[in-house]
Amino acid sequence: MTMVAGRDGTSLFDKYHQWVNIDFIMEKCLIGYLVDSSGKPVEGSVPEEEEEDETDDVVDEEALKNAMLNANISQSLEELD
Repeated sequence: MTMVAGRDGTSLFDKYHQWVNIDFIMEKCLIGYLVDSSGKPVEGSVPEEEEEDETDDVVDEEALKNAMLNANISQSLEELD
């Protein structure tokens, strides 16, 4: 790690860990993609093969409820300050 401190260490990492598939390792950790205020994915935040057609707008009701609840809690906490 210190050999590439402050620089791109991709080639050194690949020299010893080329077999690592970060997409597979992190797959279970994905909780969502970054979207703007209109709900559209931010450019580059969704891998090309996973981008949805605009006709495939399916809303996960539970995720939407949780997001709204978290937003309300955050707003309430800000009002307490």
